[in-house]
Amino acid sequence: VPGWQRIPVQQHPRPQPACPGHTAIEAPAVSPHTYDTFKLHFPSMDDVRAAIPHVRIQRQKEASACIIVCFMLDSSSRYTAMTINAINSFTESTPGIHVGVLVAPHLDRGQLLQMLHTPERIVFREYEPHFTSWNPTQHKMDIIKFTDEFETVVWLDSDINVYRDMAPWLLDFHHSPYNFAFLRDHVTSNIEFLDRWEDEDPFIPQACLMGFKKDAMEPLIHTWEKIWQEWIEPIPFSRHADPLPHFPNSAFCIEQYALGMALRRMHIDTHPGQIMEINRGAVLVEYQKHNEGPGRIVGFAVLHKSKGVKLSYGGNRAYAYTLSSDPTAVSSVPDGMMMLSSMSSVSEVTMAQLEMEALPDNPHEDTRPDDPTGTTYTYTHSHTFDPQSSSSSKLLLMDDLVESVLHMYSSQYEVLQPWLARNKDLLLKQLVPPDTGE
Repeated sequence: VPGWQRIPVQQHPRPQPACPGHTAIEAPAVSPHTYDTFKLHFPSMDDVRAAIPHVRIQRQKEASACIIVCFMLDSSSRYTAMTINAINSFTESTPGIHVGVLVAPHLDRGQLLQMLHTPERIVFREYEPHFTSWNPTQHKMDIIKFTDEFETVVWLDSDINVYRDMAPWLLDFHHSPYNFAFLRDHVTSNIEFLDRWEDEDPFIPQACLMGFKKDAMEPLIHTWEKIWQEWIEPIPFSRHADPLPHFPNSAFCIEQYALGMALRRMHIDTHPGQIMEINRGAVLVEYQKHNEGPGRIVGFAVLHKSKGVKLSYGGNRAYAYTLSSDPTAVSSVPDGMMMLSSMSSVSEVTMAQLEMEALPDNPHEDTRPDDPTGTTYTYTHSHTFDPQSSSSSKLLLMDDLVESVLHMYSSQYEVLQPWLARNKDLLLKQLVPPDTGE
């Protein structure tokens, strides 16, 4: 057309990916069109369907590069072994996610990497002291150092085992609008604790599994550290009263008390869009302890959250409550770690009425790693614990978190970890979520 002038289209550079390891999806080159050659080209539906899985996989890879799951090595022999087991269980079950490890400045990283199955996925940061004369839990706050490279930072304790791919939950949290992911601690169902706590309806996180988004992390970590200091200086409970004075290890839980108080002071726990609450199931394990010789695990039951079971901490007694028509049937086990409690509208039954998976009746089951086989049957006898008996039985509890992580608790680790390593396949058959049909 006379007098018209073609104006070239300005080419804008593509934005660089925000997280390390991203590979941008390049758009196909577009040739310039003139009016006499311009045509519309629409892809066929078959082409669209074929492209969708590739785009989804690429987006998952890009999101995975933004996520890191963190652990800590405190240089003690016991917790070093536990942490190595935990990291290897995570990398074996969850491909493609980076692993952050907080270490002391003097640690021999080369020797550590030789014990890890996927050393190429490890990212180190050095922890630093926050308080004098306090246990290594204080170094959990140093996971903020990983925000220099990652947008989503998740913490896992050393007394865990990742039995299934954790990536679906990690990606859900990463893409969600929530800034934090926390598990409600058992103490929030403890009457003594609630009566003594300073605020109503507290959200006390259980610090074994926590998730943070980079943009919201720094203010919370700063407030958490400040309140933690209030709890322990000049001595523990001098400025805040012990909310569980009858629990011998209450001081060890100060990290959680301080974090819960930080959530309240920052109005995070009262804001419905801040916390993604982590779901919890449970695995109950019956442990027969003999006065002469080692004890052994004889059976276990998997309790899914969808079946109406609610968990709460019960001091030094363990109760098992589930659905029943008999509201008077209760099974109690002194020296147990945890308590299972139902909602007030649900009546109770003894653990004897739960179907449990059990191992062969072999007194050496817990000492022979070369015999991993097991059978199943319905467990029918009641649970009792007699301290005077030469053979007593008690219940141990593992938390089943985000349908991929078992939290064994440190005090039970030496009993549960070897059994879990030998019988993981048997347990996995029961750990399948009831609503998935897997």
